[in-house]
Amino acid sequence: MNPHAAPQTEPPAPAGAEPMQRPGRPVTIEWKGDPFSLGGLGAINLALNICTLGIYSFWGRTEIRKRVWSCVRINGEPLAYTGTGGEMFKGFLMVFGVVLLPLLAIQVGSIVVFGPKSVVHQIIQVASYVGFIYLLGVASWRARRYRLSRTAWRGIRGTMEGSSWKFGAKSFFSALLYPLTLGWMAPWRANMLQRELSNDTRLGNRPMKYVGTTQGLYGPFSALWFGSIGLYLLLIGGILAQTWVDTDGFKKPQGQVQMSPGAVLGILLLVFLVLFLFSIISGWYRSRLYNHFARSTTYEGARFSLDTTGGGLIALFISNYMMSAFTFGILRPVAEARAMKYFIDRLRLEGPVDLDAIAQNEAAQDRTGEGLATIFDVDVV
Repeated sequence: MNPHAAPQTEPPAPAGAEPMQRPGRPVTIEWKGDPFSLGGLGAINLALNICTLGIYSFWGRTEIRKRVWSCVRINGEPLAYTGTGGEMFKGFLMVFGVVLLPLLAIQVGSIVVFGPKSVVHQIIQVASYVGFIYLLGVASWRARRYRLSRTAWRGIRGTMEGSSWKFGAKSFFSALLYPLTLGWMAPWRANMLQRELSNDTRLGNRPMKYVGTTQGLYGPFSALWFGSIGLYLLLIGGILAQTWVDTDGFKKPQGQVQMSPGAVLGILLLVFLVLFLFSIISGWYRSRLYNHFARSTTYEGARFSLDTTGGGLIALFISNYMMSAFTFGILRPVAEARAMKYFIDRLRLEGPVDLDAIAQNEAAQDRTGEGLATIFDVDVV
């Protein structure tokens, strides 16, 4: 072979030839099952949590995931959740012993040695808060890795490749820009963090790819931002107006002001109105954000799509919250299943995928569960 020979190129396709088809077949993602079938599981979990002082919650959460995961079907075959309650409990104990206890000991020690009002104690408190904010990002990344590594389809599992510490640093330092930009960097930050998470994700031995920008996000966010300012002014104005009436134009001394039951009821109704209106514009923005994340993500050349609506998200959140709160957590498994069903019913993967070419990811699995995420109450979808 002549090393100086010009590289050979593929011959051009003959005129009128059919374009080369990408190998693979369509992928269907669907939900099979009734979320309310998990109601009995919630009652069992509550009883066992009470008997074990909450320790059983790790096993209860695992059982919920197994039931919910099994309702998700890809080309007719269910997902399997292979995590265990023991792994999650071990992860919690490790984080509690390595992170929380040392921080608590340092806090108490600084009070004993330097006093609760000392500069040293205040510095330690600020450093602890900063550390917790940084660990929130680390926790979300590791929780995603654990759940992916314990999720299998046809025996093939997922994982995350990258660094949770790097992701935590990006999450932390980008959060510092919030006050400097009056919150206007929120869409940019959300898109940036989603890109990091998606590009670190592996389904089998193949990566996901995220190609999204902030295009199309700042319109809905502008409505959320200006709407929030308007609602805040409405609330403050309503409270000041009621105070003006009760104080006879601010002439009465503060100690002599007594608000009537009607005035208190009026302020409470105003608060609920403001929260309701905020949920509408917030749900509209969140819907656009989730849909944007999906259509900006590809896997093996196929593109995801999601069709959520602001009204649907609001109705889902309110109904799930009331369902869990009014049953003292008994119907929480039902709420989790309803949330998963809502997204799965609206999720599509557009384009063929060569499923037979996807092999097992050989990355080492975590031996413990999502301890940081449990402590910080971080959840991932």
